[in-house]
Formats: sequence, C-alpha cells, structure tokens
Amino acid sequence: MIVRDITQGLVWIGILLVALHTAGVEPGSILTTSALLTAAIALSLQETRSVLESAPDLAVHVSRVIAERQAALEQESAAASLRRPPASTEERSSQLLGRIRKFFSL
Repeated sequence: MIVRDITQGLVWIGILLVALHTAGVEPGSILTTSALLTAAIALSLQETRSVLESAPDLAVHVSRVIAERQAALEQESAAASLRRPPASTEERSSQLLGRIRKFFSL
C-alpha cells in the first residue's frame, strides 16, 4: 500500500515536471523562486520579532486594533443573522495578544 502510494506520487511529480517543461517553465526556476520567498518570509518574521521585542506596546496596540475590527464585523454579522453577541473587545484583544506573543516567542 505504501509502496503504491509513493510510486503514484512520483509518477504525478514526473507528469507535472514534463507538463511544466512542455509549457516552457523551468522547474529549477520555480524552486529558486520558492527558496527566495521562504528566505524573505523568514527575514520578515525575524524583523517583526525584533520590532515587537523592542516595542512591546506595539503588540498590545495591534491586538487591540484587530480585536476592535473583528468585534465591529461580528456585530454587523450578528445583527444581520440574529446570532449570539460577539466576545468583548477586551477578551478578544487579550486572546490575540497571547497568540502574538506565542507566535513570536515573546
């Protein structure tokens, strides 16, 4: 079963590479572009982390703005569909701040 799945995956990869080559796309350029995008994202993440470490109040402000915007959108949606009321902005901001700190290991 596993051997069949691996073989099938390799066949599909081969078909994809042939199709790309036929279309005039060089698979090596796709890998290079992918590697460059990955590096750019990693650098951006490091820069964002250093900014948040140097200005911890910024994370608090960002979480507050996002929470306020989410609350406004949910209030509009709840009014339209008569669902339960959305969570408070303070509660949402606290949850988002926790996620930001966890994601950036702050």
